[in-house]
Amino acid sequence: MDMKKLIIVHPGNAHLDDYVACAEALVAEAWQDPDRAITLHQRVAIARREPTPAEVENPDVLVLDVGGVHDPKKACFDHHQLPRGTHECAMTLFAKSVRHPTTGESLYDIMCRLYPWYATRCTLDSCGPYNAAREEGVEWETVAKFLGPFEDIVLSAFADGTDDERVGITLHFANDILVKIEAESRVRLALERWTTAQGVDVIDFTRADPADVDVVSDAILAPVRGGVAILHDKRGTGYALLRIKDDPRVDLSKAKDMPCMRFCHANGFYATTKEPVGRGVLADILGTAYVEQKQP
Repeated sequence: MDMKKLIIVHPGNAHLDDYVACAEALVAEAWQDPDRAITLHQRVAIARREPTPAEVENPDVLVLDVGGVHDPKKACFDHHQLPRGTHECAMTLFAKSVRHPTTGESLYDIMCRLYPWYATRCTLDSCGPYNAAREEGVEWETVAKFLGPFEDIVLSAFADGTDDERVGITLHFANDILVKIEAESRVRLALERWTTAQGVDVIDFTRADPADVDVVSDAILAPVRGGVAILHDKRGTGYALLRIKDDPRVDLSKAKDMPCMRFCHANGFYATTKEPVGRGVLADILGTAYVEQKQP
């Protein structure tokens, strides 16, 4: 077997930045040799320690979030020595150095699109949680109320594992990235967008594979300001209608008496049809669910 590729990250508490940067490194490794992607856990080791001066100079050793150097030619991606206020961290510095082997798009742009939290978490790591929250127009104390224990559990396992175990833990997220990239490409080819007679935008996922839609619909809908998404119903044979970002023009509960409907949530944000229906019927449903807005 070839000598294992070594990735070095900092010791002490593990952070989302270094964990994601390692996952991105595994994605880059998979892109270099897709046929051997499944053996990444055998070909890579992730060490948590300070690098030696020789390792910092060695481009065959990937140094992430430690070492005091940002130099892609040396495979070093630390940000702690950068000027105060710089919105960069190891995961963004590394992602900007990697390009998709087919499209040429930077991994950074892909990550920002597929994971809406990505850029904000960079700000949190580089400028602190209070600055990150203020830049998003909220207070950190408010954000903290929405946090669960799962990130800490994953990072603790990453920190406590052996060099080899760490690769397996990181592969979970690396595989998620790879799956999302492929699924997004297929979904966008099948995606349809249309507008109802009332001016409500519709994002129609029904021509795409439901399994693909399941992993990328949130990312695709993240920049959409309002309207309705049409998807396959996971619990039935029909379609699911989802109000996007609580668009005030849409109250799907108003369609509850239509014979084609299987379920309409009382709060008006979700509904399902009994069977797949054509665009004309969908337009009728949304016309019934339309709420005219009074002009100020």
